[in-house]
Amino acid sequence: MKHTAVEWLVTHINLGLTYEQEVIFEGLFEQARAIEKEQIINAWNNAYDKGTRDRLEKVVDTVGDADTYFKETFKQQKQ
Repeated sequence: MKHTAVEWLVTHINLGLTYEQEVIFEGLFEQARAIEKEQIINAWNNAYDKGTRDRLEKVVDTVGDADTYFKETFKQQKQ
């Protein structure tokens, strides 16, 4: 299973935080996940729009749109 950079960080970070701090950090991680997802989808869409359409047509036929690609490639526990 592939991990995004944010997911990797979440699984490897151990700061010895208090419960209150963990709640705050979880909110920040959720925001980071949303930003990262948007960036990956935008990269997909930009590549599709900038002349790689022929090559991506085969991928789109197999995977679907950018959102489907993200969900299938980066299966996440939380979104």
